[in-house]
Parts: sequence; C-alpha cells; structure tokens
Amino acid sequence: MESSYQGIFMGARKYVLHTFATTQSALMKKRVARSMVGSICLTCHDKRLKREALAVTFAGHNIGAISPMPLED
Repeated sequence: MESSYQGIFMGARKYVLHTFATTQSALMKKRVARSMVGSICLTCHDKRLKREALAVTFAGHNIGAISPMPLED
C-alpha cells in the first residue's frame, strides 16, 4: 500500500510569516507572534557563522567583518 501526499508543505518559518501577515484573527496573530521573537545570537553576534569560522582572520578581520566590505577597500 503506497500513499502519496497531496498537500503543500511550506515550512514552519514560511507558515508563521504567512499566517501573521494574512490572518484576521487577533488570537492567531498573538499565537504566531510568540514564534517571531527576534534576538541577537550571543555566540556569533548575528553573523550566522560558527565560532570556528569566525576564529579565522585576515588582516585582523574575520569573515563576518570582511564579507560586507566593498571590494575596493
């Protein structure tokens, strides 16, 4: 017996953002808002890189500091 899924899976993050943006229900908006708490990571300081990657430096700067720099500098 083989069954196939016919629905559309959008992922948790996309579901929360979509629900928050489109719902008319104050209760539902309050529920999904609890999942949208923003905070800065204390390990990478919002660079979204592992500690090991940030430990590598070039000219005293790690990849998190170098990547947003313009190529001219």
